Amino acid sequence: MQIYDFKEIVNRHYGEVTKIINDTDLQQKYNNDVMVIDEILSKIEPSMMFFGVYNAGKSTLLNAIFGKGIASVADVPETHRVTSYDWNNFKLVDTPGINGPENDERVSKTEIRKHDVILFVIDDGDTFDTDKVTNEILEIIIEQRPLILVLNCKQNLDNNVVNSKREKIAKNIDRAAEIKNIGNVFHKYEFIAVDAKTAYQARLENSELLLKHSNIEPLENAMSRHLEKSDTFKSIINPVKQICQLIDKLLLELDSNITNSKQKYLVDMLADLSNKKAYAIKSTELSIRNIVADFNKEMYSCLTNGGDIESLNKDLSEKVKDIIVKAVEKLTSDIDLEVKNINIEVKSEITISKLEEKKYNTTNTIESVQKNNDDLKELEKALDDLILITIPVPPIPTPIPIPVPILVALGKLILHSFIGNKKNKPSREEVEAQAEAKRQQEIERQNALQEARRQINSELYKFQNQSIENAKASLQDRYNLAKNTIEQLLEDENNQLYQNNLQAEKLRNAKLELEVLIDKSTNL
Repeated sequence: MQIYDFKEIVNRHYGEVTKIINDTDLQQKYNNDVMVIDEILSKIEPSMMFFGVYNAGKSTLLNAIFGKGIASVADVPETHRVTSYDWNNFKLVDTPGINGPENDERVSKTEIRKHDVILFVIDDGDTFDTDKVTNEILEIIIEQRPLILVLNCKQNLDNNVVNSKREKIAKNIDRAAEIKNIGNVFHKYEFIAVDAKTAYQARLENSELLLKHSNIEPLENAMSRHLEKSDTFKSIINPVKQICQLIDKLLLELDSNITNSKQKYLVDMLADLSNKKAYAIKSTELSIRNIVADFNKEMYSCLTNGGDIESLNKDLSEKVKDIIVKAVEKLTSDIDLEVKNINIEVKSEITISKLEEKKYNTTNTIESVQKNNDDLKELEKALDDLILITIPVPPIPTPIPIPVPILVALGKLILHSFIGNKKNKPSREEVEAQAEAKRQQEIERQNALQEARRQINSELYKFQNQSIENAKASLQDRYNLAKNTIEQLLEDENNQLYQNNLQAEKLRNAKLELEVLIDKSTNL
């Protein structure tokens, strides 16, 4: 899985916009717009900080994400100062380890506040089992920074070892949080175990099997989810809106070469159909996001209170498929209606034009009107043919249900913990003896809930993105069936106008993707 790179999406579509500006010799006219957007975008840089225990493998984890050896690694720790790396559109920051040499650069609270995601790395030794490490983790939680606690398993990803380390660090955090009167601490960080060395090897060898074994993908999934909600993501929305405004100006420029009624009908129809497709995609994506969000709450409720997780999961797939099918059917209906309405307008204009033809006396004027009528009759026939074509709704792939066996097992563990809490109420005489056991039981329950929540979020994030891509592909396929026919008519009529329309289509698609980012930001 690739880490969600929202700036790459913006840069890619903005690059298409500036290329069209250059290709159409409009640089001077829109130079100020471009300069303003360029300056804002240059200052926006998503960033992630790799923090944690001395010699835990932060640099190796960085290289696993890079897919190549950028950060220095050795048996003896080599990171003695805060080091920044540019990777794609991200800034990744490697930091000296806690409990390292006294002369290593210290990581300040100011540095912590700079970054969108903090990855706090510990290893499967016991070097993290200190008050200093626990307090550093708690400081990040107090600063309300998105925190992923990464256990780098240098030996192997043994479940017993992972659970043991998780339980120990959770107990330390819980005790420290209690002292500082911080509640709900388990909801304020994620815990993920990885094998950074194997992940790095997998990337170098392009091995899917090793990559899966390393467990790096769930970590990248978590990083992506946090980036989607980050302040930097919100900050990019303003220049995105400016790019959309620039696209609107360019679309008007490209429409300026229309010379007759037939061309106007064709160009307007393509623009209208594209707008209908864009609305269909955006509304469908919003519906999928909403239904997935509701499912997330229901799934979590099932885990904590007991419920039929498998039926709930199957129901989600069917609901999402139904949303996509209805969206494609509606777009099909909208396209058919648009073609029929344009056809009615064309027939009406032909009738009016024939009546007006008799009013003209000059040969040139009569020939011009007749030429226009001939063009419109050709368009009328083409639209009649398009209406008669019965275009089947493209097959809709069923979204893959999220895997549930592990969640079912976790649900039983969590429910058992709840029941245990109710049955094992200690007597007054047993309070002191039972207090630690009860606390331990609660930590186990919270750990199980935390892991369940992480897995639900991770699997739903993948499911949601796959479903949205399925919806986009299905809607785009339906739109293309009509678009390709109309574009052929336009190419036969006026090649330059056809080329302009290809550019306009790129601009409309760019605007659609950018508006999806805007919509996503408003729902955070």
